Amino acid sequence: MSGIRVLVADDHRLFREGICHILQHIGGFIIAGEADNGKTAFKLTGELSPNIVLMDINMPVVDGVKATRRISEQWPLVPVVVLTMYHEETLGACPRIG
Repeated sequence: MSGIRVLVADDHRLFREGICHILQHIGGFIIAGEADNGKTAFKLTGELSPNIVLMDINMPVVDGVKATRRISEQWPLVPVVVLTMYHEETLGACPRIG
């Protein structure tokens, strides 16, 4: 089976499962793995070699910003797309991650 191998990292199980479900039904995507924190996302990136990582920012253990930075340093050809939601109306400047 061929397709884009995706690692989905989000600490909210229902959201993570929903993203996986959508990607599987779109077609062309393979869920390589799931992580519920940034530490696990980093570990699984090395073990599973995904083509792309979908990363939440606010996660326990290691947050998504730190995990993204580590992934980008270790595997610079693996793109990380940040999916997140904030309750604040204004965020200010976003830190540069890569």
